[in-house]
Amino acid sequence: MSGIGAKRRSKKLERQAVIIQTGAVPSGVTLDDERVYPLPYFAETVCGISTDTFNRICARGEGPRITVLSPARKGVRGKHGKAWLDARSVSSQRIEP
Repeated sequence: MSGIGAKRRSKKLERQAVIIQTGAVPSGVTLDDERVYPLPYFAETVCGISTDTFNRICARGEGPRITVLSPARKGVRGKHGKAWLDARSVSSQRIEP
């Protein structure tokens, strides 16, 4: 990949790293504590990462608590998502480039 595509991908990865490392929820996104958010929405909109990456984090046991509504419907309750993001925050001195 070269040129604009590489720059765009680099900026996206940079933004994702900041969201994951600081626990920052993108502006304009609010989480209702009792609502269950579908995994793709939570991963992509709240965390800014792909659903596959989010699934890998969860498979390693490092993800938030998952609420199972039915065998095919799984999601993250707002309060669990907030707690998970807060637990992942680190001081700005510890963020590696």
